[in-house]
Amino acid sequence: MPKTLTIIGMGACGVAAFAEAVTRLCYDPGDGWILHLVERDDELARGLAFGTEQPGHRLNTESRLMGLYDREPGHFRTWLEARRAAAGTPLDPDGVEYPERREYRLYMQEVLDEALDQARRAGIDVRIHHQ
Repeated sequence: MPKTLTIIGMGACGVAAFAEAVTRLCYDPGDGWILHLVERDDELARGLAFGTEQPGHRLNTESRLMGLYDREPGHFRTWLEARRAAAGTPLDPDGVEYPERREYRLYMQEVLDEALDQARRAGIDVRIHHQ
């Protein structure tokens, strides 16, 4: 019989918890899992802090100190460097960078999409609920 995990709220903490759970469950799925993702908004991976569309609304933490993976504290910085390099707008080389909040939202959405794909490939049942 499958086990169940429910994550309530799919902002930054919810996305981080989901990505970590999927990574761990892919290594040891046991008898199977059902993951319920509960979010009241229509869109996942926004949250109150990063849902803004306002240009210039910046993070209050340096990019090099942020990320959704506990084992990779600079994951956001690495993601941002690759994104900016592709756009021809490199980051400050000393690492002091306060990007816009919407950039972190895009990062969260990409991490969520990757975790959803990984879960599907591993046969993990993911159910999304908007309430």
